[in-house]
Parts: sequence; C-alpha cells; structure tokens
Amino acid sequence: MKSCLFLAAWFCVFGQSAFAQQSPKASANQAAKPVRLSPTEEELQKRVTPKISKLDFRGALEEVSIMILRDTANVTLYNVRASLHAQLYKFDEAAKDFDNIIALQPANVYALQSRAQLRAEQQNNPTGAIADWTRVLAIDSLNPSAYFARGNLFQAQQKFDEARRDYGECLRVGNIDNILALTQRGFCAMKLKQTDAAMADFTTAIKLGTSDSSLRGQLFDAWFYRGSLHLQRRKFAEAIFDLDAALRLNDQSGESYYLRGYAKMLGGRNQDGCIDVSEAKELKYPAANELLDKYCDDIPNLDSLRRYTMPTVTVTAGRSPVEIAVTDSRRLLNRVQGLVANPLAQSGNFSPITGINYQAPPGMLSPFDCNKQRLEMMRPSQIQVGCVAQVLQEELRKLKDGNARAMVDGIMSSANDLYILEQNTQSGSDSSIAQVNGNQVQLIRLHLADQLRELNTYLEKLQRGMKTGSK
Repeated sequence: MKSCLFLAAWFCVFGQSAFAQQSPKASANQAAKPVRLSPTEEELQKRVTPKISKLDFRGALEEVSIMILRDTANVTLYNVRASLHAQLYKFDEAAKDFDNIIALQPANVYALQSRAQLRAEQQNNPTGAIADWTRVLAIDSLNPSAYFARGNLFQAQQKFDEARRDYGECLRVGNIDNILALTQRGFCAMKLKQTDAAMADFTTAIKLGTSDSSLRGQLFDAWFYRGSLHLQRRKFAEAIFDLDAALRLNDQSGESYYLRGYAKMLGGRNQDGCIDVSEAKELKYPAANELLDKYCDDIPNLDSLRRYTMPTVTVTAGRSPVEIAVTDSRRLLNRVQGLVANPLAQSGNFSPITGINYQAPPGMLSPFDCNKQRLEMMRPSQIQVGCVAQVLQEELRKLKDGNARAMVDGIMSSANDLYILEQNTQSGSDSSIAQVNGNQVQLIRLHLADQLRELNTYLEKLQRGMKTGSK
C-alpha cells in the first residue's frame, strides 16, 4: 500500500479511497477481486473520504483527530492527519504528527523523509532536515534522493565539500546520468576552485541533455555555470556560446545577459555587450547599472537598439504552444499588475475568484503551490500552468472587470483538470486508458494555451481602454 501521506491529494484527484488501489505488480485476476480493507481503512473510507472528496479538509481533520483519540498508536491515522494538516498549511502540526510516527516506528523512512522536507521547506530548520536525511541514509544507504536532498542542504549552507560528496554518492547509487546531480556537483567543485572537475561535470551534463530532448529543460544551470567558468578563464567566445544556450532556455535571466554582455565587451564587441547589459538592467539585475555607466554612456539610442535586437534572442523553435504561453506568463503578469494598479480598475471586493486552491502534502510537487515572487524566479522549464493560474487569480481578484476574472477562473479549472488527468495517466496500469488520458492531456494543454492567449489579448484591450478613459 502506498504511503498514507498522499491520501489527501489522491482523494482530491480521484474522488475515491486511495486504500482501494492495487499494487502495480498484481495480476489482472487479482485486480478484479475486491480489496480487503483493515478496520482503520474502512472507517477512514466511511468517515473521511467523503469530506476530502468535497475538499472539506477541516471536517476530515476533525474526524481523523477523533479517531486518533481512540487509537493513539495508529501510524496510519497520524499519516492521514499529517497530510491534512499540510493541506491546510498547518506545517508545524504536520511535523508533530511525523514526530509521533517516528517515535512509534524509528525506522519509518517515509516519515523521516517527509519531516525532513517540512523542516527544510516550511520550518527553516536545515540542521534538523540534515539530521533526518542522515537517519534515512543510516537505514537505506542506497537512497539517491536522500543523498541529493542532503547535498542541497549542505550546498545552501556553503559546505561545498560535504555537498560534493553527497552528489557523488547520489550518482554512484542512483543514475549516473542524473543531470541535476552532475550540475550541482560541478557547481560545488567550481566553488572549491576545482575548475577542471567542474568543467568535466558541466560538459557531461550538457552532452546528456543534448542527446535526449526530454532532458533539455534541465540544462540551464549547466550551460550558465560552464559559461561563467569560461569567462573566468577569459575564453570569451566559449563563454558567449554557452550563455547563448542558457538564454535560449531562460530568456528572463538577468545575470545571463549581464555575463554575456561582459564577455562581449572583453572580446571587443562593446556595443553588442552594452545591449545585453541593458537587457540585464531591464530584468533588474543589480550589477548592470554600474557596467552601463562605466562603458555604455557613449552609445546613442541604446534603448532602441535593445528593443529591436533583443527579440531575436528568444528562440521559440521546438517549443510547444503551451510552453510558449506559460513562459510568456510573466509578461502577462506585468500587464495584470499594471491594470490592477489603476484606480479605475479597483473593485474594492477582494474575495477569491474560485474555490480551487490545491496544495499537495510534503513529498508531492503541487502545480498550485505558488506566489508572485516564486513565479518571477522560475525558469521556463519549471513553470507550471497551475502556478500561473494561481498567481493571476490572486492578482485579478482586485480587478473590477468580471470578464477577466471569469477567464482566469476558467484557466484555473483547466489547470486542475490537467493535473487530475496527468496523475491518472501516470498511475494507470491499463495502457489503453493511459493512451486515452494522454490524448486528453494534449487537448487540455492546447486549450490552456488558447485561454492564456485570449486573456492576454483581452487585458491588452482593457488596458488601452483605461488609458483612453483616463485622458
């Protein structure tokens, strides 16, 4: 049986008890037989499942808490309650439930992993998270995810030796072709002045990602770091080549424009370099102003040059309509912010647009767990349409125009449908069902691209109308 921590998400997605799912190894005959539930599972299905299926997480939490009062040593109940606490953003309470599980079962790897994630991501307790990951590795020394997670925490604490060792262990016991682990190990080597080792890791990661198009989105860091390393070595042509590749993956990286511009200047292409640094300034990269003041004052019409030159940098070839639409969501967000700042647009009614507000428990990446700052920092390969919809919804709740709010409500609903279908497709064992779901996923993705484009067009007209009205 899968861990109960995911129950809240499963109930939301499937509208039925996760307890009824068979092991993927079960035969077709076994799958046809009814699953025998334990008394605890039967009671959860009777009392808790209906509330979760209606998104009544507080009611479900009350039911589980009553059950725990009668059975204080039941790990399943603590797991379910931890999931519900996380669903309601009560992360400290979720951590206490994992404390109880670990007290009852000190070798419960899943509880240790979940508590480690809570400590790192929600409780600002990296030391406690490292201790939990270390306990996980004492139980399961061949766990690549634990090595990678602990390496991330060491890296954030600038303990690059320890982080580099953990990334190496992750590669040894897991997938030696893990692009993210290779890139982060290379970054640690770069910080430790081990430039040859860093260059080797970045180059290996780039070769792997270039040979497999599905891994392309993971390559921004590898291209960026290798370009930075080339610049340190004063290999300007190589640095420009790598930073070009990085910008094709993320054209919102101010630092990439800055470094590429600096490399062009050092290589004798001062005007081209100033155009790049000017774009870095537009993206609010702090060091750009100093470089512009020092080297670019004598270039006339720099802003016009940048406007006419920079659009050629954004390479859309090979990207789907959905990737383009979601990546352009930052521009859409800027338009929305300009609108809601206009006093003529303020509604005075700050109630949420819709009831959809999904967040997965620890251990699951939720496409709806996002805010404006996080969206602005994301690379294109990381942006999920649920995140975009949530941020747009939050911004547009201040807007007087009901059509725009309804359009975002539709995007939010489509994003939720997409997430449900994707989860069903991944968990389904029937290939024919998976095929049907896969086709529906593609249709919803295309529909979402159209919805985002239509919203952008509508807001542009609305913005023009308000400017005309204000005159």
